[in-house]
Amino acid sequence: MCFDNYQKNILVSLWGLIFEKYGELQHFSCGEHFIHSGEIMNKIGWIASGNFKHSQLLHNGNIKIIGFSLTNTILSDYESIMNHKAVSADIIALEDAEVIIAPSASMRELLIEDQTLHIKYIQSLYENVHEKLLDFTVNTPEQRLTRLLLYHPQIMDKVPLEEIASYLGVSLRQTQRDS
Repeated sequence: MCFDNYQKNILVSLWGLIFEKYGELQHFSCGEHFIHSGEIMNKIGWIASGNFKHSQLLHNGNIKIIGFSLTNTILSDYESIMNHKAVSADIIALEDAEVIIAPSASMRELLIEDQTLHIKYIQSLYENVHEKLLDFTVNTPEQRLTRLLLYHPQIMDKVPLEEIASYLGVSLRQTQRDS
């Protein structure tokens, strides 16, 4: 998933229990995949340090950055975990990272057993998608960048500019020309 608001709404302490009980620390090198597009997610991760990008190969052969997962967030895909569907995006380390890995079955079991948590999780996913849709429909790339920097002021130091431009829906040439 992305760094957007859904992370703040989830009861992170409960996720912490999963990772504390089942988790194992794993190192990812810069450029290493957490998961490849087309695979079914059999693990979830808690990013202890480092950052990841979510990228998708478009029909024209270009790669589109669709999101980022930053330190202290969860790496997961609801559809893949709950419905055994293939993920649609690659999740790739932007830098060397430490991730606590747990089996996705532990998340699935927790959500099935705790319907209140499950509902909160689904609500937060909906809020995230709705917010992102509004953001890309109503706001200009400059406004989206301002918001991104408001929530994550160090992102420019950690993520290459061309990948931020891809996420914002602009080309780097367009960004430089408009400057």
